[in-house]
Amino acid sequence: MKIAALGLTALEIDLACITPLKKLNQEGHEVHIIVASDRDSIDWTAEEAKSFFEKFNLSNIVIMDKRDYSVVTQENANALNAHIKKINPDLAFMPSWKSLNARRKILARTALIACRGIGSIMMYELDKNPAFNPTVSFAISASEPAAKLSSTESGSSSLSLTVQTGQPNTDTISESFECHRVSLVSDNWL
Repeated sequence: MKIAALGLTALEIDLACITPLKKLNQEGHEVHIIVASDRDSIDWTAEEAKSFFEKFNLSNIVIMDKRDYSVVTQENANALNAHIKKINPDLAFMPSWKSLNARRKILARTALIACRGIGSIMMYELDKNPAFNPTVSFAISASEPAAKLSSTESGSSSLSLTVQTGQPNTDTISESFECHRVSLVSDNWL
């Protein structure tokens, strides 16, 4: 299966979905990362981002030219869609359209236009947001938040992951997503 993860910055993708990306990559799925590069965001350099993701054996990384995500534009959707078409993913991870962050919300709406042909979309939210109701969670075995950080930073494969459905347990959840659209229910993609 092909997976695309989209975010305004490389750091956002790391914080939002590095755990499932690592898990899916280890299982042999083809994982692609697209950094949309908002012009007003401070982020890692292209080399720093590539170096970081390579720790997880993720090397399919596209860092787009910086763009203005203060409004939804067809130009931005077309630029993102050009990368999406090359990948032709079965599953996309992207920011939630319910995000409290205005630019992340704009990217989500832009990405939905660019990803209109993708059957399965999982959305993430980095801020505390009562409107965001995760339905799929990638959990770690330890209850300490530091366990996730130490495991992901080192690239250790000893991290024990499980997938949960329903409302997340905040003691054990690593990363959570809201299913925007899912057509891979019959496939064993988790």
